Amino acid sequence: MQAGRELFAIQPYSEITGLQICVRAGVTRGALQHHFGSKLGLFMAVFDALQGDGASRVTDALADHDDPWEQARAAIVVLLDVYADAEYQAVVLKQAPGAIGWPRWRQRYRDNFADVVRGLIGSFTASGLIKHSPAMLTATMHGALSELSFEIARSNDPPHTRTAALALLDDMMSKFRELFSDPPQQQPGPNRRRRGGR
Repeated sequence: MQAGRELFAIQPYSEITGLQICVRAGVTRGALQHHFGSKLGLFMAVFDALQGDGASRVTDALADHDDPWEQARAAIVVLLDVYADAEYQAVVLKQAPGAIGWPRWRQRYRDNFADVVRGLIGSFTASGLIKHSPAMLTATMHGALSELSFEIARSNDPPHTRTAALALLDDMMSKFRELFSDPPQQQPGPNRRRRGGR
């Protein structure tokens, strides 16, 4: 696993051989086949491990807050930090779409973060903050965050792009909060005139 993470982070997937991985790891090719089946099997294991690490970091961040809006903000901050990590970028965002194909990448990405998203949406639902379909809100979150992850990975200055992405998402969350919050009911005051009154 460690040899695979190191190689997949610095070389194109298509140029790495199973033998190269085994030499770096100090094992036989039979060991690679026994544990992972193939180079692709090892790549998927590395991909899932990086995704799992990211999901665990988000889960830990959610546990530090009770308010759904604070949880959402904490999750966004941690996810953007994950996206800015060089190893995550190289394997998950740059190599994986070509190595496993876009449909599989999308499904695997959603599956690895499914529990985190389900928990966050559940907090909003329990607090009565969902005014639209939870599935639509989930799709919106996945779409915005996954696209921003690629913008960060393509950037010549990932830390700066990560900061810009957070500023944009903060503005979006502020608008969502206004949308989901019930406006205060305006009660007629004692001195308010009735229509047509004097």
